[in-house]
Amino acid sequence: MNTHSDEVIWHQLKHNFCSFSVKNRHQIMCSHKFNVNGVCDRKCCALSNAEYATILEKDGKLILHVKAVERAYQPSTLWDKIDLPMNKEEARTVIAKECGHLDQFMLDKLAMRADRLIEMLHRMRKLKSQQLTAPKMIAIKKKTERREARRQTKALSAAKVETGLKKALLEQLHKGVYNDIYNFHQETFEEAINEEQREAEATKGKKTKEADFVGDDFLNELDRKLGDMEDMEVERELEGRTTRG
Repeated sequence: MNTHSDEVIWHQLKHNFCSFSVKNRHQIMCSHKFNVNGVCDRKCCALSNAEYATILEKDGKLILHVKAVERAYQPSTLWDKIDLPMNKEEARTVIAKECGHLDQFMLDKLAMRADRLIEMLHRMRKLKSQQLTAPKMIAIKKKTERREARRQTKALSAAKVETGLKKALLEQLHKGVYNDIYNFHQETFEEAINEEQREAEATKGKKTKEADFVGDDFLNELDRKLGDMEDMEVERELEGRTTRG
């Protein structure tokens, strides 16, 4: 039912100013979230119709919003909210039951909006399930990989040069090229000295183990020979006693 106040509101919005009106090449659109089809029209305007209804989607659910004229003075409770099923036929039945006081134009718009939103939600769920099962695609940054490869090559070359310098320093220390005068970097020199000491200790420990091993064999052989000599003396004493008897 069109009232005089609705006509006044629409006249002000149409001919003066409306913050929700968006113009394009073909027609004037409406950005108000309660607009049933997004078109700036007298029948579809959510502000200039006392009897109005629309459908909104929230958290994957469809909610039918029906304007209650008797609560127009209180915007927080202006809309009655009814949950819609995700089946098209059942949704049409609920719309016809709750919005029977509206004209056929509004009922048709509500049915079309419900169908589109149900299809959209079905597609969203299907895409989400495909994304969960599909392999995850990772972008390959070739420029970054090439830069990292060059850095690794440079670091490897620097490590080889440093190792070669250490070996050359050790050889010079062993040969005594500079006698007692050295002009090497302090840290490199100390590292070379420490490495030489470690090698000397390892060689000394190896020789000590070999000497211990040789000493043990000598003692075992000596004990065996002494035992053989004692056995021979006992046999001689027994033979002498047998001869005397």
